[in-house]
Amino acid sequence: MQNFNKTEKAILSIALLILLLSTALIFFGGVDKIQELAMGKEPIGLIENQDNDVRHKSENALNWIKAGTQTPVYELDSIFTGDNSHAKVKLVDGSQIGVDPNSLVIISLKKNQAELDLQYGNLWSEMGPNTTLIVKAGDKKYELSSQDTPQKIRLTQKKSGELKVQVLEGQVALKEQNKPVRLVKPEPVIAEVIQEVKPPEPPPPVKLNPPHFITPEDQQVFAFEFPEETLPQAAKKSVNVSWSASPDFKLYEWQMASDPEFQHILQQNQSIITEVKTKDLPSGTYWMRVRAEDLKHEATDWSAPLSVKLAWTIQPVQKLDPPVLQNRDISYRRKSLNQRDPASVPSEQVLRWNAVPNAAKYKVEVSQDIKFNKPEILETSETEIILVKDEPGSYYYRVYAVSAKKASGASSVGKVEVLPSQISLQEVSEIEKVGVKPKPTEAVLSWTAVPDASSYTVEVSTSPEFVDAQKISFPDNSGKVTLPKPGQYNVRVQAFDSQSQNISELSPPQKLLYKHRPSLVPPRVVEPFNQSSLFIQNQKAATIWLEWQKVRGASSYEVEVSTVEDFSKIVFKQEVSANRFLVTKALPLGKIYWRVRALSTNKEDASSDWTERTEFTLYHQKNESFVK
Repeated sequence: MQNFNKTEKAILSIALLILLLSTALIFFGGVDKIQELAMGKEPIGLIENQDNDVRHKSENALNWIKAGTQTPVYELDSIFTGDNSHAKVKLVDGSQIGVDPNSLVIISLKKNQAELDLQYGNLWSEMGPNTTLIVKAGDKKYELSSQDTPQKIRLTQKKSGELKVQVLEGQVALKEQNKPVRLVKPEPVIAEVIQEVKPPEPPPPVKLNPPHFITPEDQQVFAFEFPEETLPQAAKKSVNVSWSASPDFKLYEWQMASDPEFQHILQQNQSIITEVKTKDLPSGTYWMRVRAEDLKHEATDWSAPLSVKLAWTIQPVQKLDPPVLQNRDISYRRKSLNQRDPASVPSEQVLRWNAVPNAAKYKVEVSQDIKFNKPEILETSETEIILVKDEPGSYYYRVYAVSAKKASGASSVGKVEVLPSQISLQEVSEIEKVGVKPKPTEAVLSWTAVPDASSYTVEVSTSPEFVDAQKISFPDNSGKVTLPKPGQYNVRVQAFDSQSQNISELSPPQKLLYKHRPSLVPPRVVEPFNQSSLFIQNQKAATIWLEWQKVRGASSYEVEVSTVEDFSKIVFKQEVSANRFLVTKALPLGKIYWRVRALSTNKEDASSDWTERTEFTLYHQKNESFVK
C-alpha cells in the first residue's frame, strides 16, 4: 500500500506540473499541434472517429489538444476520453483500437507490433490475422496473438485493479507474464493485477482566451467634416470594427454601448466572421467588446472594453460668386467626319470660365434663344466643357456655380457661332478613252463626308460658272457621273440634311478632262489560211511563214503561237518590225494557233487588239494522222 501511495503522489505531481505548464502555454498563445511536436516522426495511425471530449498529446508535450477526425497518431502518443466520449484509432498494421469513455491509453507500434499501455479505463481491439498485441496494465504485461482469422477482444480494468480479457470473436492465444493461457469465445479470463492502480486525474479543460480587437485602436479619435448643407441630425458616419480570429472559435458576439459598464447597449451582433460595421453614429464616445464561442458551445470571457471617440463637424455656409467667362465670343466651322480626331477637340469648341471657391460643380445653359427659353442643361465638375453643335447657327450660353444646397447667379452671356462644314472633292485624274468613235463614259468621284448629311448633290458643267449644270444626287460620299462626250468639265458638290437643307458650303470646283483618240486597227492575216493543213519534212526545224497585212501607224508587231485555243500555253512569242515572220523553231505536230497585233512607240497610241484566232494543223510524214 505504501508503494501505491508513492505512485499516486508521483502521478498527482506530474498532473499538477502538466496543468501549470499547459496554463502557461495557453496564456502566452503556445498551443502546439501534435504534428509539430512529432518532430518529423512518421505517424503510426489515425484517429478515424471521435465524439464529444477526446484529447490527444504527444510523448513530450505538456498540454492536451482537442482531437479531430483524421488526426495523426505518433509513437507513444496518449489518447484521453471524457464522459460519454469515444475514440477509434486505426494503426498502420491494420489493427483497430477503440477507447471507451473515461479511459487513458498510451499507444506504441514497434516492429509492426502494437503495444497498449492502459493507464485506466476500457479498450476493445480488432486484430488482423496472425498479429500480436501487447497490453500493459499495472505491473503486468499481456501478449495476445490472433490465429488465421480476424479476432475481436475487449479489455476491461475494474476499480479494484482487475483486468478482464474477453474474446468477442475468433480465437486468441494469451500469454500472461510469458505464461500461456488459451482463450476461446465466449469464455472470459480474469487476470489479477498485483496492485490497485488509481487512475490519475483527467487533464483540466482548456480555457480559451477571448478575441482581441485589431481595428480600431483603443481610445482612437475619428474626425470628419460634413458639407455645409448637412443638417445637424444627419451628421452621422459608421466605423469598421475587426478582431482576431481562431480556428477554435465558431461564433462571435459583439456589443457596442454608450457607457463603459454596457448598461445601454446601442448595437450587438452575432456572426461567424471577425468584422462588423457599426450603424451611422453621431458624435460621441462609444465602448465595444467581443467574445467567442467554441465548437462545444462554451463561451470565452468578454474582451477588454475598447473605446472610440467620434468628432463630427459641419462646414460653415459659404457664398458662391457667379463664374467669369474666359471666352465669350466663339466661332468654329462644322467639321467633316474624316477631319474629326477623337483624341483631341479643337480649342474653339471648349467653353471656359474661372473657378469659383466652394463650388462642387457648374451648370451650363445653352440655347439658340437669347432669352434662354427651354435651354439645354449641361453639368460638369471642371471649369470647362466641350460644346458639340453640328447644326450651323448661333448659340448662347451662361454658367452657374453650384454647391450641394445652393447655386450662384448666372455669368455673363457668351455666344457660339457654328459655321457650315467645308466639303472638298478628291482629286480627279483625267479620263482617256481609245476607240474608233468617242462614246459617253463614266467618271468616279468621291468627297469628304459631312456629319448628319442625308444626301450629296454633285454639279457637272462645261461652264466655269456652272450654267445649265447637270445635278446628280448621291446617298453617300462617292458616286459615278456620266460625261456625254470628250471635253473639259467642271465639278463641285454640296451636302444636304434630311429636310433638303444644305449643311455645307459648295466645295471648290475641280476640272475633269475627258480625252479620246482613235486606236490602231488589228492586222489582217494573209497566211497560212485559217484551218489549213501544213506538211513538214523536218520536225526539228520547221520553216513556216506567218504573214499579215501592214497596219498604218504601227511601228512593230507582236506574234504569239500556242497549242491551245485560249493561248494559256504559249509555245513562243516574238516582236518583229516586218509584217511577216519565219518560224524556224520546232513545233509540236497537230493543231497550232497563232495571232498578231500592231504596236506603236507613240505613247499617245495604244496597241491594237489581237487578230482573231487563226489555226492550222501541222503534219509530218511519220505522223499517224497523215493521209496518203
